[in-house]
Amino acid sequence: MVATFLFIPSVARTTLSLFACVPLDKASSEPYCAAAVGRYWVLDMGQQCFEGYHAAWAYALGIPLLFVLAVALPLGISLFMWQNRHNLTVPWFSRHYGFLYRQYRPSCCYWEAVVVLQTLLLVAVGVFGVTLGPYYQAIVMNAALALVFALLLVVQPHLHQQTGTVALQGIACLLLTGYATQSFLPYGVVRSDDTQFETYGVVMGVVVLIVNLAFLASVLWQLIKLVDWSQWWAGMHAAPQQLARALPDCCLQWKQPQQQQQTVELWHDALPTASWSIKGMKRSPPVKS
Repeated sequence: MVATFLFIPSVARTTLSLFACVPLDKASSEPYCAAAVGRYWVLDMGQQCFEGYHAAWAYALGIPLLFVLAVALPLGISLFMWQNRHNLTVPWFSRHYGFLYRQYRPSCCYWEAVVVLQTLLLVAVGVFGVTLGPYYQAIVMNAALALVFALLLVVQPHLHQQTGTVALQGIACLLLTGYATQSFLPYGVVRSDDTQFETYGVVMGVVVLIVNLAFLASVLWQLIKLVDWSQWWAGMHAAPQQLARALPDCCLQWKQPQQQQQTVELWHDALPTASWSIKGMKRSPPVKS
């Protein structure tokens, strides 16, 4: 199930690409003749949109997949988390479904559904923005990122304050990079025939590089501060002994199907986790309504 969420951006791009069309020729009068009037599919510029086999792919495959991604999946996650909102601290539920909510506050356990919609929005801008051109596509992408930034800033869904701070810093870095790199587009500020604007582009490129390096350094520094290296090193030394003690029992119990769940739990308890090596994680303050 965890691997399924990793493929959501790729599946969303493939699904939305089924509806991505661009106009080519416009109808003309005699003696001229337009060869390709109408809108054509970006994945096959020889195929007119919603004609022939493209109509079959778009209606039979694209619409059901779009419904699953945009409606069924976010709604299913929200309903599932709402029904199990009292089981968030139950060990078996956390072990199987913790990847959906463990990084968020209990009141925002549904936030993974919002992340799916955010992913779909950004992918849609990338797919359909091709009809706008690179300059306006970049503007729309920055607007979408600004919306995501505003949601994170207002709702503050992350359980730990450091996680929310890193998320905000990352999106702010993307926004700054997006706005700055518009200077390098053909319709932007930089033009090859103007030395002044070319110098501006070089300077802006250096600024963007420094900002991104500063963000990476900030993330690494926060990780270094949070890890208790003495306990981490002790846990790494103790892990082989713990696994050696658990291995015979696990092999014995695995032969009995009714005890396979207990075997998995035994391995889970024997493996070293990050809980003993993280220190100083601050919980996000409650959001005032």
